[in-house]
Amino acid sequence: MLTAAIYARVSTPRQGREQTIESQLAVLKSWADENSYELSPETSSYCKYREL
Repeated sequence: MLTAAIYARVSTPRQGREQTIESQLAVLKSWADENSYELSPETSSYCKYREL
């Protein structure tokens, strides 16, 4: 089995509402499972954005 890491993020408030980190992770984890990838241990880092 191959090992993989996944990365999910949102860049704008709209993305945060419509495509959450949790929904992205669910899709990525499902894909990894369907394609016989073992995921690295999970870590997370949340950072608030600010508009320039």
